[in-house]
Amino acid sequence: MAVLAMEQYGYYLADGTGAALIDSLEIPDKGIYILLPYKVLKQKDELPHTWDVTSDTIAAWVALQLRARFIKVTDVDGIYLGGMLQEELCAERIIGKETCVDAEFPIFLMKNKINCEIINGNCPGGSLVY
Repeated sequence: MAVLAMEQYGYYLADGTGAALIDSLEIPDKGIYILLPYKVLKQKDELPHTWDVTSDTIAAWVALQLRARFIKVTDVDGIYLGGMLQEELCAERIIGKETCVDAEFPIFLMKNKINCEIINGNCPGGSLVY
């Protein structure tokens, strides 16, 4: 149900933007695409089925599949620990901590040896998680 909700949100995000909707990891050409994740995740069911996996870990998984640079655009400046914005940190430091990413996210990054840049879509700056 959660993945279907993400799918519906994709339609919402695309409405009136000119961004193309796609439901596979086959990128047809250069451009801006919004992934409808249900079909992709149904065909290649590799992520844990838990509420600890949200669009954060799904996006990391998609970046891994595409061998793409992974940038998470959100509405916060990045990851805060002890009230301080972290410019760069190892994913291990956020396991079990409440941050702007889901609980599975740091584990997935470490397991797959990928980096993530987290930026605020409303202003410049952000954190690098590796």
